[in-house]
Amino acid sequence: MVGNSIENAFAHKEAGDRLEELETLHDVSWSLVGARTVSELLDLFVSTLVNKLGARIAAVYLAHEGGLQLAAIQGSDAAKVGTVYPLVSDRPYPGFNSGHTARAFASRQLQVANDVFVDVEFVPWRVIAQDDGCAASIPLVDQDKCLGVLNVYFSHAADLSATRLRLLATIAAAGTSAVEFALARQPVHRDSAEVQQVA
Repeated sequence: MVGNSIENAFAHKEAGDRLEELETLHDVSWSLVGARTVSELLDLFVSTLVNKLGARIAAVYLAHEGGLQLAAIQGSDAAKVGTVYPLVSDRPYPGFNSGHTARAFASRQLQVANDVFVDVEFVPWRVIAQDDGCAASIPLVDQDKCLGVLNVYFSHAADLSATRLRLLATIAAAGTSAVEFALARQPVHRDSAEVQQVA
C-alpha cells in the first residue's frame, strides 16, 4: 500500500506538471497571436515568460549585421533595446562574443550558465542576481537558419530543472516560427539614433 501511495503521488505530481506546461504553452501562444508588429510580439513574448514561468529576466536577441541585437527584454533595465553586440572581437579579453548567448547562436545548441557571476556577458544582470541564480540561452532555430537567441534568467538554480529546460525549448521553437513569420512581413528597423553598437 505504501508503494502504491508513493507511485500515485508521483503520478499526480507529474500530471500536475504536465498540465502546468500545457497552460504555459497556451498562454505563450495566445500572447503571440495578438501582436501587430515584431517589436510588440517580442515584448509580449518576454513578458509572458517572466509572468508565467517565474523567470526574473527574459530577453530576445536577433541576428543583425555580424552581431546580435537586443530586440526585447523584460525584468531588467541594465541593457538597452536596440543595442548590437558583435559576435567577433579583436580584443584580447572576454566579452559578449565569448559568452553563452554567442555560443548558443553559433552552435545552435542550448547553453546553461549555472553561475551568472562567472560569465562576463551577464555582468549587467549581476545587479539583480541572487546567490544561486542561473540562466539559459536557447537558440531560435528554424531548419538551417538561426534567427537569434532567447535568454532566460531564474533567481534560483532549482527553477531551471530538466523539465523546465524542455518546456523552454518547446516555447522557443513555437516562438521562432512566430518571429520568422513576423520578420517576413515587417523586418525590425530601428532609427540609427536608437541602435548602439557595443565594441
